[in-house]
Order: sequence, then C-alpha cells, then structure tokens
Amino acid sequence: MAIEEFKTIRDDSKELVEINITTGKKHTYKKNKDGVADPDKYCKVHRKDFLQPFGKTKKEFEEVYGKGSAERAMNGLKKVNREELKRKIITNLSSFRI
Repeated sequence: MAIEEFKTIRDDSKELVEINITTGKKHTYKKNKDGVADPDKYCKVHRKDFLQPFGKTKKEFEEVYGKGSAERAMNGLKKVNREELKRKIITNLSSFRI
C-alpha cells in the first residue's frame, strides 16, 4: 500500500473537494449546516491518517508501514512518571528570574 497524499482543489461552504495525488481519484464531501465535511466518508478515504500502532488498527498499521513498525512506534513512546515530570518542571521554573 502506498502512502496517499491529497490536495484540496475546492473548499467552500457546501462541499470539500480533494484529489488523491497518488491515484488521481477525486473525492467530494458534502458539508453540513455547520460547515463540517461528512466525517464518515472523510475518515473512510483518509483511513491511513487515523491508524494507530496499537488496538484495533494495529494490523492495518503494519500492512501500511511494514512488519514490525507497530513495535518500533510503541518503543518510541515512553511512559512518564508523574512525580518525575513535576520535579523537572519545578527545576526548570526555578531557573527563571522574574
């Protein structure tokens, strides 16, 4: 699966029109009274933008970004100890002079 890129060719109060640069396919999304494009259709077309390296989309994430990519992405995330974070903030703030 290739990474898809979209270019907006029209965005007015009634609809959003994009073209997929990879495939050349045009997508039109009708907007509601609040000016929001149809979220179901938009999310379906832009599925790859919403993939996560965990949970329900992990398998599809690996199909798009390669085998083992989910584990590499998760290794990049680090759990932060709340107390350690407070200590760092206080330390950084104490270096400022008011």
